[in-house]
Amino acid sequence: MNRSLIVSWNVRGLGRVEKKVVVRRCITTYKAAIVFLQETKLQLVDDRVVKRVFGNSRLSEYSFSPSSGAVGGLITVWDLNMFECLSSSTHPNHILLRGELRFQGKKLQCVLMNIYAPNDGADRKELLRDIKVVLMTYNCPVFLGGDFNVVRNVKERIGNSSSKAEMTGFSKFIDSLALVDLPLAGGRFTWSSIRDVPAQSRLDRFLLSPKCLECWPDLTQQCLPKNISDHNPIALMYHCFFGGPKPFRYFDYWTDYKDYNELIKMLASRSNLQRLARC
Repeated sequence: MNRSLIVSWNVRGLGRVEKKVVVRRCITTYKAAIVFLQETKLQLVDDRVVKRVFGNSRLSEYSFSPSSGAVGGLITVWDLNMFECLSSSTHPNHILLRGELRFQGKKLQCVLMNIYAPNDGADRKELLRDIKVVLMTYNCPVFLGGDFNVVRNVKERIGNSSSKAEMTGFSKFIDSLALVDLPLAGGRFTWSSIRDVPAQSRLDRFLLSPKCLECWPDLTQQCLPKNISDHNPIALMYHCFFGGPKPFRYFDYWTDYKDYNELIKMLASRSNLQRLARC
């Protein structure tokens, strides 16, 4: 059984009826419990707008940050049965929710943050610095998702130049909060320009605390098919395996932990002892 914990999408405007229909279809198809939308370009979001976009689904609770004219705008919508919001705050570039996440029979006190980072490097650097300060005050597991408007390395961009300082700064932001950037399945890039030879970048992603993976170890990050926007929607998917042993997965970020080598040696030694005991 597969379903989405969170779907995030830079929709590049949500005013047209056909866009609302496509967004609703995507959310229904991937059974999203929580939805992050960026660049809605809506200055007002009310119950009527939410119903038009999300239909009569359980996604009825919402928070929004209005656009500045035709620029920006965010909406976060969630299923009240899946997430109980205890406090919230909005900013032109992010929506923060703190509460209890209930998913697949487990509960976690955490922070959800829907992010749309500025394209300007200096403004983006300031935003990431502010987000870091805010998250450190909560001192609990976090799920960040959205359009960060920056890549981590040159492999995440084709056709455009990349500032090494900006890439390094973004990676340092991730490391400073000990966040996990899961491998992206379904594609290498989440944005592409409309050109004969398009530029492509991985601008959209989820970042989460290790505690989130301890609670839901089968989460994966998926790039979904593109449709109404030059950005692909992305999903934090939950995969439930039946009918056999759970596959072993290895993540590169494990090597960043202190005493990694000693831990592997200990586990290998324990495995050998167990094998001998069965002989």
